[in-house]
Parts: sequence; structure tokens; C-alpha cells
Amino acid sequence: MTNKLYIPAICVAILLLQAPRLRAQTTPNLLGDVTVTDSRYNDFTIGQKTISIDSATLEQYHNKTIAELIGQQTTIYIKQTAPGILATTAFRGTSSQQTGFYWQGLPVNSPSLGLTDLSVLPVGLFDKISVYSGGGSSLYGSGSIGGSILLENRPSFSKGTEIVFGQAMGSYGLSQTHFSGGYSNKIIYTRSAYTYRFTENNYDYTYARPNLTEERKLKNANSLQHIFLQDVGYRLTNKDVISFHYWHQQSDREIPNAITARDGTAEQYDRSNRAVLQFQHAYENGFLKAKLAYFDELQVFDDPAIFTDDSTNTRAYISELQYEHGFSNKTRLNAGFTASFYEAFGSNLKGADQYQGALFAAVKHQVYKTLNAKLAIRQEFVQDVNVPITPSLGAEWAIVKHVILKGNVAYNYRVPTLNDRFWSPGGNPDLKPESGWTEEVGILLSPIKTKSNTLTLEFTGYHSEIENWIQWVNVGTFFSPRNIKKVETKGFEASLNYSYTLKKVRLQLGANYGFTESITKEVELASDNSLGQQLIFVPKHTGNAQLHVAYGNASIFYNHTVVGEAYDASDNNENSIIDSYNIASLGLSYTQKYNKLSIGISAQVNNIWDRDYVVIRFRPMPRRNFLIGITIKFLNTNKASI
Repeated sequence: MTNKLYIPAICVAILLLQAPRLRAQTTPNLLGDVTVTDSRYNDFTIGQKTISIDSATLEQYHNKTIAELIGQQTTIYIKQTAPGILATTAFRGTSSQQTGFYWQGLPVNSPSLGLTDLSVLPVGLFDKISVYSGGGSSLYGSGSIGGSILLENRPSFSKGTEIVFGQAMGSYGLSQTHFSGGYSNKIIYTRSAYTYRFTENNYDYTYARPNLTEERKLKNANSLQHIFLQDVGYRLTNKDVISFHYWHQQSDREIPNAITARDGTAEQYDRSNRAVLQFQHAYENGFLKAKLAYFDELQVFDDPAIFTDDSTNTRAYISELQYEHGFSNKTRLNAGFTASFYEAFGSNLKGADQYQGALFAAVKHQVYKTLNAKLAIRQEFVQDVNVPITPSLGAEWAIVKHVILKGNVAYNYRVPTLNDRFWSPGGNPDLKPESGWTEEVGILLSPIKTKSNTLTLEFTGYHSEIENWIQWVNVGTFFSPRNIKKVETKGFEASLNYSYTLKKVRLQLGANYGFTESITKEVELASDNSLGQQLIFVPKHTGNAQLHVAYGNASIFYNHTVVGEAYDASDNNENSIIDSYNIASLGLSYTQKYNKLSIGISAQVNNIWDRDYVVIRFRPMPRRNFLIGITIKFLNTNKASI
């Protein structure tokens, strides 16, 4: 234990050494109404397609999960077995482990599994959700090959008192309760939030066989979550802010069998605790930021039918020091390092620990008035793993008014997970990182505005080749991971956003389309029949459209999602086809304000056309279902502190 503590100790020492000197300074207030965020994700993604989910959409999905939000508002394909059970991403044709997930700027993908389950993450817990498409390993680190998703809770001072209570109830035993309360003035900020979410998932589905079609009810599919978040910020001086962020999550889930098998009895329990301590000092032309984090995750899987009772506990100790400086109005530098230690204990994990560190730097520069560029580079150091250096270069050129040409090229990587390296039996400590080049080019028709209309269009083409693709293969009496593939991904994305305003009426229309071809180009095993075939669980076509109309305090929305065929066998045989599907939702909401109090009510119909569909074969999704909710907000602005 003593050895692993040297990493956090470094950053603690830096903070203690800096504090007296920083407090002694009496320069003017440079932080103003402070919002602590991570500029690497906001200012150094030049050339990449980025999506920042707007506040109106976050409010619309307040009682839903991030899996539903991402699947219905972007072209990212969400693979899920049932609501609240399991949902992972296929971002631009990559695997679930090649999407980076970040909270407060730090990676939260499981160290043992390498992915994040979106089905247990309520949208309403986070202040901001952003999606960054394409390779970002030079900025974010391991795993950001297909893209990255950033979840944020931002301390914001001088807002007064805010209390929110929400209750939602829906079909199939769905119940969600949300409470949050916060207070801030010029000096302090605090916010607590709690969400309880439960669903029985006891919905009907049709089981069709060659000689028999019958109606059944899904069994053993309950899902329960308790989630608590705490954010605290304190302004030490006019230029110094220290903040603490804590995220506790507990999930109890039954795991239903495929409908071709007998009713199951499997259960899974997950518990995670994540804590981040952050210090930020503002200079006249930049800032210094230090972070310390401790993440602790436990997963227990129990299936009496196969005499299995496995548990895995992972811990991460993370420190990061980041410095940013503006040399002029045209040039800005961001640089720093991270140092981490990961360890795992479990029924099948022995001696699973590794040290990990990285040096990174990024420069953005206004080449001339209409051309901005960024150059980023990162070198990761992983115990007993040779990680390549990862550069990226991006540019945005305003070729004419309202028309911006964008491009980004990057080298990316994913380090093998702790399970990949240390699982017993089968772990392979000699695995190489998955790595390769990604490129994208796009054209953005930036907001074209008239008195009543606003239009934005964006078109993006992308390509990547990833070598040393990791896959678990049968090696006799057990499975073991091997670097056995080279995968080429290419595709096209288009998005449209249009709004029209006339007095009290506001109309918004959005649409997204994605074409993805993800092909196995090289294999090492003669028995591998995936050569030249589309990767499993990657549909070639995805799309969605949204219509939102507001009049005064009332609004109505309609969302429609279309997903093309996919395969669940690597040889793409006709028996492995997952049928295409299209589903829609319709919702109404009304908000009434009474001085400092506002009350909002909402009603939604999901899968309004009552479609039978599956995302994974033999794992039926719910038919038409309903959701109603009420949200009560109290806001008392502390005028004296603004």
C-alpha cells in the first residue's frame, strides 16, 4: 500500500506548496462567477465533430437514462438487452471498449471491463453531457478511438438556493424519485442530489417459432438503482478555487435469459464510489489545476443455475496536474501529466495491478483570421505494456461566411483491461494495445440566421484502421484474449438543426443520419471467418429525427429512431441477422411559475407505434409504454452575492 500512495502524495505536496504563495497574492478577481471545467474538452477539440446536449433536451430526458438520450439524439448505436439491465455503445463502428467515458475530466470506464453501462445512468443527475466524435487519445487517453462522452457537474457560484424534487411513474413498474438541493454565494457552492429508480420490466412480448407463436411475459428482469452525488466548491481567494465531487451508485439487477432458454435466476450487484478533489488557480493568462481521485467499484454476479458466484473489486488512484497558458490572443498551450495506480481483486483475478502515467500537451493557434489549428501529443506509460506515442492535428477554416471546413487526424490506442491481462484462467499479460490512425473531414454550415429562422447543417466523413484488435478466443479448455485482427471503419454522418420563432411559438427540428462500414481486413487465425465481414452489433444505417414545438409554458415533442440490420455472428450468415427497427416517442409538458416556485408536469408515450423489436436477438424490448412525471423547483437567487 505504501508504494501506491506516492502518486497522490505528489499532487498533495504541490497543492500544499502552492497554497501559501497563492493566498498571498492580491490581484483582481479573475474568476468572476466561477465555473470550473476542463478546457481540454472544450477548447482543444478543433477539427472534431462535437455535440453539446442543450438544456431543453436534457430536461426532456430528465426521467430517462443516458442510453435513451444518446441512442435517440445521436448516431451512436446503443446495444442493450432490456431497460436498466445493460446498455453499451458502438461509436462509429468501434467496440464498446473503444468509447471513452469521462466524469469531471477523468476516465470512468471500468478498469476490469473497459466499458461503461449507460442503462443505469439517469440523465437528470448531470449538469452537462457532451459527445466528441472521432479519435481523441492525444487529449483523453486510452480508449477514445470511436469517440468520447463527457459527463459534468459544474460548481457555479453566486446562484443562491435551488431545490428540485421530481417524481416519475411509468409502465412495467417504473418508478423514479429525484431530489437535489444546492446553495451558493460568492465564496461557497454546495449541491446534493439523489435518485432512486426501479423497474420490474415485466412486459409482454411475442415468441415466434416455425410452428408456434405465443405471447409471453419477461421474467427475472427487475432493475433497481440508488445514486447520490455531492459537489462542494470553496473560493480560497479571488483566484483560487478548491472543489470536491463524490458519486455513489448502487445497482441490483436480475439478468433475464434469452427467450430461447428457460427462465433464469441470475442476479448482478454493482456498487461504485468515485471521489475527486480539485484545486484550480487562475493566472492572468491561464490556470494551474490539480486533481486527486479515488474510484472503488464492486461487481458481484450470481447464477445458481450454473453454480456461479463471482465477484470483482477494482480500485483506481488517479492524480493529474494540468497547466494552461495563453501566450497571446492567438496562441494557447495546455500541458500536464497524470499518474495512476489500478488494482483488482476477485474470484478470477490474481495479482492484477498496474501503474500508469502520461505526459500530454496541446497547442491551439489562430493561423490567420479564418483559420484555427491545434496540435496535441500524448505519451502514455503503462507497466509492462509498450504504448505508442499519440499525436493529433486538427484545423477549422471559415472558407466563406457561415461555411466552416473541419478536419482532424489522430493516432489512437486502447490499453488492454485488467481482465484481458490478468484473468485466471486465460489472461494474457503479453497483449499489445489496440492502435491505429483515424481521420475525419467535415463541413459545417454555421448558424444561418434570419429574424425568425436559424439553420445549422453538418456533414462529416471518417475513416480509421485499428491494428492488434483484441478478441477472446477458444484455446482449448478456456478462452483467452489475443491480438488477432485489423479492422477498417469508414462512414458518413449528417445532421440538421432548424428553429423557427414567432412571438410565443418556437419550433425546433433536428435530424441525424449515420452510415458505418466496419470491416475485418486482416485475421491471424485460419479458423476466423470474419474476414471481409461487418463487425457484429454494428448496423450500417442509423438515424433519428426530433420535432419540438413550444407555446408559452407548454410544449410537445416527437422523436423517431431508425436502426438498420446488424449481425450477431462474425461470418454474417443469414441466420445471424438482427432485424432493422424503427420506434418513436411522443411527449407533452407544461410548466407554471409562481414567483420563486415552478411546477412542471410531463407525459410521454414511448414506442408509440407499438413495435415488436430487439436490439440483441432473443432479447425483446418493451412495446408501447407510458411515463408521467412532476418536477417542483424552488429558486431563491442570492442577489447580494451576484
